[in-house]
Amino acid sequence: MNISEIGNKIFYAGVNNRTASVFEELWPIPNGVSYNSYVVAGDKVALIDTVPACYCIKFLHKIAAIIGNRPIDYLIINHMEPDHSGAIQIIRQKYPDIKIVGNSKTADMIAGYYGITDNLLIIKENDTIDLGAGKTLRFFLTPMVHWPETMMTYLESDAFIFTGDAFGCYGALNGGVVDNEMNTDLYIPEMYRYYSNIVAKYGVMVQNALKKTAALKIDYICPTHGPVWHERAAEVVGIVPDDLPAAQIDVLADAAHAVVPARGHGHQRLLAEAGLELHVAIQKEQVFAPRLPRADESPQAGGGVGILQQEAARAMRMRPGKAVVRRAGIDIDDFVCQHAERCADAAHARIQARPLVAADDDDTDQPASLPGRDML
Repeated sequence: MNISEIGNKIFYAGVNNRTASVFEELWPIPNGVSYNSYVVAGDKVALIDTVPACYCIKFLHKIAAIIGNRPIDYLIINHMEPDHSGAIQIIRQKYPDIKIVGNSKTADMIAGYYGITDNLLIIKENDTIDLGAGKTLRFFLTPMVHWPETMMTYLESDAFIFTGDAFGCYGALNGGVVDNEMNTDLYIPEMYRYYSNIVAKYGVMVQNALKKTAALKIDYICPTHGPVWHERAAEVVGIVPDDLPAAQIDVLADAAHAVVPARGHGHQRLLAEAGLELHVAIQKEQVFAPRLPRADESPQAGGGVGILQQEAARAMRMRPGKAVVRRAGIDIDDFVCQHAERCADAAHARIQARPLVAADDDDTDQPASLPGRDML
């Protein structure tokens, strides 16, 4: 298996999803998407974020190729969405002495999602972990970029920052990991689209996060989706959040006809397995048209957030239709999104299971069947 060392004892351990047609059951991803994880090896070893559970076997192969028989001392959780935390339990089974690092909100979510309440290290703003060999991790809390528990991890000696979903983009990684190893022309437009789809709603929080890290020397930006940014790092920071063109507000002009059916299609598949039925009532009169800046109005006007960001946020708050789950005629949940997204990764493992990919096959990146404890 090829090992991607992106810095001095800093390794890429992520995977590609080349089979999904939509991201989070909604946003089209014709070029796939990557789920990025990183290993930092000092005297102690830190694993930063994980991957969806359906990729855990390939993930374990990659980690073993990097560290051999060494234990993982710390698992840093920058973001708890299942596409980044889905392999936590598998990692704990393989490395039972690992200490999971996160903030207080992370701890609440880990307990709720995975029933894990032990071997946790709760960090606060500006706390550090010394890995030895000159490698120190420093933590910055960045709530609502784009979940309550999100944070960033800064590797001081090497000027690497691990940013979670911030600075992420759509697109599987082809032929490299760092931007100077590949043609990134595909990824820059996909970053605009990713930002407008996923993060723009939280523009103020993004700006707060940027202020926290503004004084840091940053040579490498390591997000959880898309390339590691090095040569184009300054350009990428400039994209978020003050340079969002109207053409990239990909919240769909006719939300009533596009968003609900896109969500409904994936959710119906998930709910059918549980014997539930999805009912969608479309409100056809609700159509979104973004307001563009006037000729005499700065695109960055409006409390520093930016008019285009405000319009993207307004669109994403719209509920173009009402969807409810019914069993025996009882409404269980409104708009169904929270329930369906919570179990999306588990359903993905069942529905799209493929034969296990050979450990050295880096080109196919198909999800594998979930392993039992005896397979670890």
